[in-house]
Amino acid sequence: MRAMANPKLLSQTGSTLVETAIAIPLLILLVIGLLSAAFIAFSKIWIRQSSYEAVICLAAREIPAVCRERLQEQLSGVLPGLVRRARLTRNSREARVRFEMDLLGHIRFQEERVMKLPLQIRRGS
Repeated sequence: MRAMANPKLLSQTGSTLVETAIAIPLLILLVIGLLSAAFIAFSKIWIRQSSYEAVICLAAREIPAVCRERLQEQLSGVLPGLVRRARLTRNSREARVRFEMDLLGHIRFQEERVMKLPLQIRRGS
């Protein structure tokens, strides 16, 4: 009976409920978008570091199969099941790592890292 006595209070309660029903899904979408962007940025950094370590492994005269296995282990530990194809090659002039990954089913990364051989080690004076 009190709600009938004060129609403004009933109207304000209803509009608050509608505003909340609109705002909550938008906030959830915003949080999911931010988390996805952070995951993609982290993944790109992890992929670059992993490819760098794989090319160093090749340049150090390791067997390419050993370097490929290390690369797969490093990537699958943090980004499981995403590497589609990995190609590691070395010749007398360069060591090269190239691989493709699918991230979140939609985003495809291709990373290629090349290092000229022989390695020049610079020592500080």
